[in-house]
Amino acid sequence: MIPDFDVTPANVADTDVFEQVLGDGIAGGLADKGHDSAQNRAALEKRGASDGTMRRIRAKCPPPIRALKRWRRLGRAVYTGNVRFREQVSLAILAHNLLKAIQRRESRA
Repeated sequence: MIPDFDVTPANVADTDVFEQVLGDGIAGGLADKGHDSAQNRAALEKRGASDGTMRRIRAKCPPPIRALKRWRRLGRAVYTGNVRFREQVSLAILAHNLLKAIQRRESRA
């Protein structure tokens, strides 16, 4: 489940604000391959959070799981402006969380 999220304007790389987005008291972090760095892994470890960062594809390694960008078409903003894009992301995360809840419920049955 994704309890919280943040978006950045197009002129700010989200990889530059990784530690600011983390905050304190998190159990774990999920991030796409752009965040695959030793510095970001250390930031997660320092907070005692599990590392769910996707790995960059390296030689002789299987491809990583698909990112939320691909699952919910968040690779490109449909709307202009941060407020509208934030709503797009929140609806995509809502759909993701609902599907995860259904999958968990079905796996228990």
